[in-house]
Amino acid sequence: MNDPVAAWRALQAEVPDSVAWVESVMAAQQDAGFVYHGKAMLEVAEPTFVTASQVAADQRAAEAVVAALVAAGRLLLDDRDLQNTYIPGWLDGVPDADLFSLPSGYSQPIVFGRLDGVRTSEGLHFLEFNGGLPGGILPADRSADLLADTDLARAFGQQHPFRTATVGEDVLDALIDTWHDFGGGGPPYTVVAMPRELTDIATPALTYLSGLAQARGLEIAIADPGDLVFRDDRLRLDGREVDVLVRAFFTPMLAYLAERLDGIKAALRAGSLCMITSLQSGLFGLKSLFAMVTDPAVGLGLSDEQLRLAREHLPWTRLVADGRSTDDQGETVDLLAYLAARREQLVIKPTDGYGGAGVELGWLHNDDSWAKVIANAAAGGHVAQQRVPIVTEHFSLLREGFPLQGFTADHNPLLCSGKLSGYYVRLAPEGGGLTNVTGGGATVAPTFILE
Repeated sequence: MNDPVAAWRALQAEVPDSVAWVESVMAAQQDAGFVYHGKAMLEVAEPTFVTASQVAADQRAAEAVVAALVAAGRLLLDDRDLQNTYIPGWLDGVPDADLFSLPSGYSQPIVFGRLDGVRTSEGLHFLEFNGGLPGGILPADRSADLLADTDLARAFGQQHPFRTATVGEDVLDALIDTWHDFGGGGPPYTVVAMPRELTDIATPALTYLSGLAQARGLEIAIADPGDLVFRDDRLRLDGREVDVLVRAFFTPMLAYLAERLDGIKAALRAGSLCMITSLQSGLFGLKSLFAMVTDPAVGLGLSDEQLRLAREHLPWTRLVADGRSTDDQGETVDLLAYLAARREQLVIKPTDGYGGAGVELGWLHNDDSWAKVIANAAAGGHVAQQRVPIVTEHFSLLREGFPLQGFTADHNPLLCSGKLSGYYVRLAPEGGGLTNVTGGGATVAPTFILE
C-alpha cells in the first residue's frame, strides 16, 4: 500500500481493542506531562506525513524567506526614512534602541526561529516569523516520540520507513556551535532569561531542554532577567559568570521589563555576552517586514532567485495606511478602499503581536464591522495580508474506533542555525479559526518524515 495515510488507517482497523490502545496513549501523555492546563496536547491518533523531498523544498523556501526578512530588517536599521514608513516610532519608543544594532559576536543572523505557515498544493506559505527560541519544540518532539513508540507505528514502519525529528537536540547543537563561533570554549554555562510572568507558558519546554542538556553534560539555568547582574565585565547569576544567554521574552516587552534588563543591557554593550536570541532576531519577526519583502518597490539587495523564492512563499502584505499602494497583481490602488472591497480575502493583524492576539479574519466580519477594523488598523501598527486558502485535513481521533474529524492545520518549520529541524503542526477543528494551542482551541499533530 503506497499511500501512507491509507496504510496507517488500515493498521488502525486491525487494532483488536481501540479503547485500550487509546487509553495507553493518553496515559503515556499524562506520564510525560504532555498536557496544557489539564488538557492532553495530542488528541489525534495519526501523524502528518512529509517526504524527504518535501523537507528539502521546505528548507529552500525557509532559507529564502529568512534571508529576505533579515535583509529587510537590516535595511530598516540603516535607513531612517524606511523606519518612519514601516516601523514609525517603534525604535524611538524602545528603551536603548541602539542595542538592536550591536554586533552579536557570531555569524548566524538567526540561530533559532519558527516560520508559521500552511501547506498547499504549491508548498508551504508562511504567514509569520518568530525570531527567538521557537515555541513548539516540546510538542513537536514529544508528540512524535509518543506516537512512534506504539505497536501500530512499528508495524507501519515495516511498510513505510520513517524517522522523527529531534528538534531539542538540534537546539543544543546550535547553542554550542554559536558559543564556539562567539569565541568561547568548552560547554557554556547557559541561562534562559525568562520573566516570571511567562513561567506558566514556557517552563515545560525549558524543563524539557534542560533535561536533554543535562544528559549531555550541559547546564542550563532559568532566571528572571532582574536576577542577572553585570559585575566585573561579565553578566552573572548568583555570582557565577554567564556564558550564553537565551532571551525568552518578546522584544515588545523591553519597556515593560525596564530596569530588570539593566544587567543584560550592560553585558551586551560590553560585548562580553553571547546572547543567542538577539534583539535583532526579534526585529526580524515584525510583520511589517513581510510588507517590505512582498513590495516590488523595496530593493533588498538579494539575488533575483532568492527574492523570487521568498515571494512565492509569502502572502501579499501591506501596511494598513491611507494612500496608494500596489495590489497582488502589481496594479496601483487606493489601499484602504482595496482592503474594504476584498474583505473575504484578507487578514489584518498587529505588526508585533503574538499568540494570535488582535488578528482579524475578514471573512468572519460583515462590511460594517470590517470597516471599523480597517479604520482602527489605519491608525498605525497593523498589516493586511492576503488570505492563504487552507485545505481541510482529516485525522483519526484518539477515541474508540478512531473516528475521523476535519481540521485546519498549520505546518510550522522549526529552525536551528538555518537548518529545518522539524515541524510544529497545530490543528483546529474545521471552522474553528486560529490554530493556537496556548489559546486553548487547538491540538498538536506529530510529524513522521518518510525516508
